[in-house]
Formats: sequence, C-alpha cells, structure tokens
Amino acid sequence: MNIQNLRRISGAGTLVATFDLQATPDIILNDWQLRQTRNGLRAFPPSPRNGRPAALIAAETFAEIGRLARTVFEGGNAHNVSTH
Repeated sequence: MNIQNLRRISGAGTLVATFDLQATPDIILNDWQLRQTRNGLRAFPPSPRNGRPAALIAAETFAEIGRLARTVFEGGNAHNVSTH
C-alpha cells in the first residue's frame, strides 16, 4: 500500500487531511480522510454514496492504512509512504 497526495486541511473540525490510497499498483482509492480523534489520528474511507460504502476493508488492513497516513501527516513534507 502507498499513501499518495496527502492534502492538509485546516479549519475543518476533526478533519486534518485527505489522501489517496494506492492499494495495489492497479487500484487507487481516492479521497480518504485523516481525522483527529480522542485516540489520535485515524483514517476513514470516503463518505458512502447512496448509503453504501465503496469498499469493505478488513480491520487489520484498515489499521495499517491509518498508521501509514499518520506517518505521512506527522512526517511534515513527506508525500508517499508504502508498506513492504
């Protein structure tokens, strides 16, 4: 996985950034959200359209996405981070 195009946002409540997630070389999921929660920064998928999520993600993978986005956000000017 690779975090791409992290865009910092200010003045939007708990929303601190949006980003794109390259899940595989052939799959990019756009417009994820990084939010400040009571438990720290957490990643959230894009808002569901028509009441239905665009993708279902296993809890372990969901946590890994959050860790990657947090790393990019806290790293300052880093733009992309991937897992291996």
